[in-house]
Amino acid sequence: MEILKEKNLKNFFAWDLFFALIIGVYWTLRPLKDAIFIHLVDKLHLPYAKTVSVIALLPLVMFYTKLLEKTSREKMLVILPTFYGISILIFAGFMNFAQASPEEIEARSTALYIGTKFLGYLWYVFVESFGSLVVALFLGLCNRYNRTNPCQKRLSFGCCNRTNGRDYLSL
Repeated sequence: MEILKEKNLKNFFAWDLFFALIIGVYWTLRPLKDAIFIHLVDKLHLPYAKTVSVIALLPLVMFYTKLLEKTSREKMLVILPTFYGISILIFAGFMNFAQASPEEIEARSTALYIGTKFLGYLWYVFVESFGSLVVALFLGLCNRYNRTNPCQKRLSFGCCNRTNGRDYLSL
């Protein structure tokens, strides 16, 4: 069977591994997004954070589109996850200093109090942008390599089934 050729199998596993890493990171960040935001800001501010994230994503997507015009998607698939990985480490450092009980956060000086709230909002927008940009970039690349029929290209993350003379892709 042609799909089981060594080159196709390596491509299949490479794309699957990368997809699993992206989704694994996103599924880890998503529950942390709300938990950290609620701890740093407050659960009553969640509707405002959702609104801010939608508004902030508009210029981020425009900037991302300009980057895609200047560089290839393959390079962006290296650049963007690297940026997010380094940013997560920076966030971890800031959150190490920002974490405190709600009473201690309220008792901070005005500048530190506002900085803590800003960090919470920035974290929320950051995680939302990861889900919007990195996942979309990966799926866009998959679409580029599977433009015609994924069952003919043999480079998809699904299984091709032939039924009644037609190819079907099941995920």
